[in-house]
Amino acid sequence: MWDIVGPYFEKYPARARVANILISYGLSVNKSGDIYCGKVKVSKSAIARALKLDKRTVDETIKMIISEPFLRKIFSNLQPICNLKFVASTMNGWDVIEISVEDTHKPGILAPIAALIAKEGVSIRQVVIGYREGSWEEIVYLITENPIPEKIFRKIKDIEGVKEVRHLIFNA
Repeated sequence: MWDIVGPYFEKYPARARVANILISYGLSVNKSGDIYCGKVKVSKSAIARALKLDKRTVDETIKMIISEPFLRKIFSNLQPICNLKFVASTMNGWDVIEISVEDTHKPGILAPIAALIAKEGVSIRQVVIGYREGSWEEIVYLITENPIPEKIFRKIKDIEGVKEVRHLIFNA
């Protein structure tokens, strides 16, 4: 998504950070310039503090979003989703795999990965495409209801278009 929205913010790196956090958390912007997480209003000051930016930067980003019809349409329709990545370790036996791919837009990259996992009798609970922490690199996160055998990690790495596979473990 950033490849579509990002060019609007190329000349404004701080505004790009604000836009990125809105996208990452599914925070929407209404026509009045208010920020929402679902039905919960989020203060611009809270966004500024989270990013260690001046609130005026957040204000300018929001003004830019609501004044540009394309951006307004995108940002007014964002919705938060429940990302199970960080709670997987507290769920009995769930697992998290981080997959770096050459092109997240390339059709068919998930099918062979899902097939390998299914052959092991492991159920995929959630697939999330997000950004690697502190980066604009898109990453595929797979959350499974059972542990993934080590041999599957090697097989996933051998799939065309896969750059890196990491097993993530978060402390509960």
